[in-house]
Amino acid sequence: MKKKILSLVLAVCVIFTVMPLMTITAGAVRSGDWEYSVNLDGASVSIIKYHGNSEHVIIPQTIDGFAVTALIGSGGFGWSLGVFDGNTTIKTVIIHDDITEMGFRAFNNCTSLESVTLGRGLTKIESQVFRGCTSLETILIPENITSIGDSAFAASSLEAITFMSPNPPFFAFYAWGIQGVSRISISTIYVPIGARQAYATANVIGGSGYEIVEIEISRVTVMASAGGTATGGGVFMEGERFTLTATPSAGHVFGGWFAGNTLVSSEAILTQIAESNILLEARFTPNPYTINVTAGAGGTATGGGVHNHGASVTLRATPDSGYTFGGWFDGSSLISTERVFTFTATTDRNLQARFADSSVPLTTADALHILRHVAGIAQLTREQHTRYGLSGNVNTSDALNILRLVAGIIDKI
Repeated sequence: MKKKILSLVLAVCVIFTVMPLMTITAGAVRSGDWEYSVNLDGASVSIIKYHGNSEHVIIPQTIDGFAVTALIGSGGFGWSLGVFDGNTTIKTVIIHDDITEMGFRAFNNCTSLESVTLGRGLTKIESQVFRGCTSLETILIPENITSIGDSAFAASSLEAITFMSPNPPFFAFYAWGIQGVSRISISTIYVPIGARQAYATANVIGGSGYEIVEIEISRVTVMASAGGTATGGGVFMEGERFTLTATPSAGHVFGGWFAGNTLVSSEAILTQIAESNILLEARFTPNPYTINVTAGAGGTATGGGVHNHGASVTLRATPDSGYTFGGWFDGSSLISTERVFTFTATTDRNLQARFADSSVPLTTADALHILRHVAGIAQLTREQHTRYGLSGNVNTSDALNILRLVAGIIDKI
């Protein structure tokens, strides 16, 4: 009995060892040709199954507003089904760079698959991903791939494989075949200049009969100045097309792609041919906003001018002798009662500092006028609003403060 229990425990351990770590997800949802589940972050999804019949497929970047980050398939352990498992129609597929996980048997027995573009967000090729892809003759392995799982290319028709990294990834012992079945007939391995010895030493396929050829590789590095983001960099074969995308943040505009101080392009989406290593910077500039500042009778105001998006703007109101500051107004709207008013520039603004003649004493009639306003019987003018030193919603407490002032209980409102 103990031996049986021990055997069962060992079997379970083996299963968990050889199976890929799947993204934990919620229940399945169908959207068009795609079946997916929402990841635990609530913002991204993992595709479980493709139900379409197209020959040429591009993995969507979003589904129903969620970012697509994984192709995990369905089922579990030995009976897992890949996203395209057994699809005999698909011929080409493009996996975008935001995909970070491609699960077990993703393209297992896709016998018509001729071309696959692996995204640069992937770091490993899981077990049996391309097993039985009898029409797949070549594949390019991005530089971020660090391991290739058991039987990943078993029973496929690969003849040539290109590695973009100078460092050979880790290969499971049966990455190119399965136990009891002869390995696939790769004749050529393409590697970056200077990496031939590393791949020869790693003996990535096992055995002999293949040639390792060094090729020119171009590294495109992208960076972004403050005010935006830039994507699309990576390692490319010489002559390969690549696309860079610059995205400005709110309140900013794209200023161009620069190599050093040389403007390369003013297009936010730039497509070029890789020719050599290059560093390209996407530069952004903040939107300028005009802050018009004026002052009503009885004082002065400063701080206006042109300010960049996100800049801190400080306005100062100074009442003349015999006047009090009533507030900063945008049209008829009271914005602030602070004489020194600081805000962040996000748009053009027209602000006026208004003042009240403090030499005119307040009376009980003013308090009654406020009460009528609160009751909806009368309306306060802008001048009265300023003169009474009111801000925000007017209520009965404002009238009581005036009465206290008239009675000498307080010396100011």
